[in-house]
Amino acid sequence: MTQGDALQFDIGGSGAPVVMVHGLGGTSNSFQAMMPHLGAFVVCRPDMPGAGRSPLPQGALTLDTMVAALGRFLDAQGLTRVSLVGHSLGTLVCQHFARKTPDRVQAMVLIGALTEPPGPARDGLKARAAVARQAGMAGIADDIVARTLAPSALDSNPVIGAFLRETIMRQSPEGYARNCEALAAANRADAAQIPAPTLLITGDSDPVSPPGMAHELADRMPRATSEILLQCGHWAPIERSAECGRLAADFLARNTG
Repeated sequence: MTQGDALQFDIGGSGAPVVMVHGLGGTSNSFQAMMPHLGAFVVCRPDMPGAGRSPLPQGALTLDTMVAALGRFLDAQGLTRVSLVGHSLGTLVCQHFARKTPDRVQAMVLIGALTEPPGPARDGLKARAAVARQAGMAGIADDIVARTLAPSALDSNPVIGAFLRETIMRQSPEGYARNCEALAAANRADAAQIPAPTLLITGDSDPVSPPGMAHELADRMPRATSEILLQCGHWAPIERSAECGRLAADFLARNTG
């Protein structure tokens, strides 16, 4: 790991720059199994504020502060124009960054893309934040593994569930809680104003970002296409890492110069 602008990150490869933004409960390692397919790019994978090995920032943690942190991270790495790959909450960060600074985003791959949480989900995220602070991460990790992975993924490879559980268990409870609250307060980006070519990848069994949400985004974004992965839940970067890696690599190769 390398440190820059207070965010811990991994970097490797050669070629056009790609920055990967993980979701709630994730880290840079959420994309690790995709990396063999992305060797034609320089790939930076930060742990976002309050997640993984990166510290919480001073003051409030909001979607806006995450977007600003991404911008500072790019500046610290000398990256003026990049492609973005996001997962879950990370897709919202990518969308808002691409909307605010379209000249800096060449292309995007959004996996398990979100629009904005509906009312019940906002309440659930606030409740989960309270559980993290009061009881720690064990119960949260077990619940996420049970609810968000496709049963076929767990049956075919139980290590997927073990990896996801360990990733969530190692989160700082306060950092996770504040990321929950940031997502609970998040609003959608104006997708119609995002000019970057975008690939949306969604699992057919994703309970957080179902295929209908991906189709909605694809309809609103000027240059978006979508791919639906069969027998896949919300954690496609680890459930179907080879397919995600190949789809992302092919799309980025066609849309970067």
